[in-house]
Amino acid sequence: MLIREVAVVSGKGGTGKTSIAVSLAALGRPLVLAGCDVSAPELGFLTEPRDGIRVPFVGSRTARIDRLEPAVRGARFLSETRFGPMVHAFLHPGEDGSGEMVSTVRMHARMIAAARGLRLVVVDGAAGVGCPVIASLSNVDLALVVAEATLSGLHDVTRVLRLAAAMRVDTALCVNRWDLDPELADRVEERGRALGATVVARIRDDAEFVASQLRREAVVERAVDGAAADVARLWDQVRHRLGPWRSRSSDRRFRCQRLGPNGKSYSGSVSGSSNFAY
Repeated sequence: MLIREVAVVSGKGGTGKTSIAVSLAALGRPLVLAGCDVSAPELGFLTEPRDGIRVPFVGSRTARIDRLEPAVRGARFLSETRFGPMVHAFLHPGEDGSGEMVSTVRMHARMIAAARGLRLVVVDGAAGVGCPVIASLSNVDLALVVAEATLSGLHDVTRVLRLAAAMRVDTALCVNRWDLDPELADRVEERGRALGATVVARIRDDAEFVASQLRREAVVERAVDGAAADVARLWDQVRHRLGPWRSRSSDRRFRCQRLGPNGKSYSGSVSGSSNFAY
């Protein structure tokens, strides 16, 4: 079964990346959400995940005087949201292994999508150009880069666009809060085109974004005008670039294996009914 995957990333924090990712999930539901901003996870604030299954994340081993032992670096979750299942994780402060954790989250998100017959995975990636962003962009069908009309936004979006180009990822560019500085918004879009991205949308500055966040909702869940209309047009562009992706349910099952916190290997199946079984 063909599963499409779109990663929403940004060159810097505070561009509205997660808000836009949740809005895409609201418009494209049912689908699978993958929370890959593992060092500063915020996706759960707007999706309100419930019934989560927690699995410890074991990264590199910790050295002791006479041995190496597995170290728990964070945790991964499978939860349910109003948009569909969500695979997400967090990394303990100061721990390494963010790229591996993101790759693991994405792998299980695709497994859950196949098991439940869902054809789309929306990845909420990290900001910047570091390991979690590289892991978020690897082999995705579309990278949606969210920029803002500021000088720092122009600088940082250049870095992530160059990264996406180097990884040969199909890239779309969206300028959020473009009306704060229309001239800079033009420069951001020009830079995006020069680096191989397709400009797909502009989203206006709108107080409804803040109001919806206070309600823990996506901006498109109640509003239909203003920024919500801009995001709806963005979704139309994303859907067009991804091509057809809906299909009937699938009963495919996958085997997975993971090193548990005690160093033993646990294996089991992931399916639409059993979720994570280790």
